[in-house]
Amino acid sequence: MIGDIPRDPRPPGRFGHKDPDLDARLRSAPGPTRRAALTLVARALADRFTFSDPEAVASAVDSIERGVPLAPEMRTRMFRSRSTGDGGARSAVHGLYAATALPGQHADEPLDLLDAATYAIPDEWPRLRRAIDGLLHG
Repeated sequence: MIGDIPRDPRPPGRFGHKDPDLDARLRSAPGPTRRAALTLVARALADRFTFSDPEAVASAVDSIERGVPLAPEMRTRMFRSRSTGDGGARSAVHGLYAATALPGQHADEPLDLLDAATYAIPDEWPRLRRAIDGLLHG
């Protein structure tokens, strides 16, 4: 046997169960490409819904784009933010919150932003997925 086999080979988070191919390609992509994909989706969510704390949402999107952790106070504000819109509004908040987690310190997984987007903006998801494919093949 060559190499280490993880104890649980399933990808972390929810997105890998929904779209294992895209999840694997994003995990193996360079950091800037992965951040560009997450930023694309974060902006789509931020543009689609009205949030009770727009400053927290803007900070979350900026944090995702720059690839830096969101300050704990702002992350708490993002968690408490509410959004208005159709039924996917709650998923939008959860996705933005998950994408700003400190690596390895929270149960949230940044790629769960993509899972949340499939629920929050299902009509836009096919276009977003094609755009992410373009980033990965770019």
